[in-house]
Amino acid sequence: MKKKPRKLRVANRTRLIICEGISDKKFLERVKRFTIQRDGGLRVSIDESGGGGPRGVLNRAINYPGQYDSKCIFLDSDINLSAEVRKICQRKSITIVQSTPFCLEGLLLKSKGYAREIRDSQHAKQEMRATYGLNLVITENWYNEHMSEIFFSSVIEDETNPASEIFLQIRRMFQ
Repeated sequence: MKKKPRKLRVANRTRLIICEGISDKKFLERVKRFTIQRDGGLRVSIDESGGGGPRGVLNRAINYPGQYDSKCIFLDSDINLSAEVRKICQRKSITIVQSTPFCLEGLLLKSKGYAREIRDSQHAKQEMRATYGLNLVITENWYNEHMSEIFFSSVIEDETNPASEIFLQIRRMFQ
């Protein structure tokens, strides 16, 4: 009796996304769940740099072990990107996506309709904690409750939402 021939896998494209911290990583993993199809031809790895600002994230992306077809970095916008970082990213074809205003918490607040001004990263984190009863980081439960595929897509489609363009850039990291 002959063995059934094995189904050959199609060579996947690979992408690495490096972000600043654990909250960013959890957010991107949540988005990955509803944007990547199992046999879609793209394998995305997500890791965090443990801080260090834009340069720390860039260094992690450059020195990350393994071969990737493309690399992206997901950063807060509270620290300006230096010309050097932008130049290195351009030379190494690393895509940059930044959370605005200031940080992931600011981006999420704006996506949820937070109408008041966000003064800085610390203010965004304080407002996120106060609004949603969080401690130090955004939890998996928060993402399960507030970040669905339908919500994510509706933010992208609503061009009046301040988070629309950034969410669109984030979705492109998974395509």
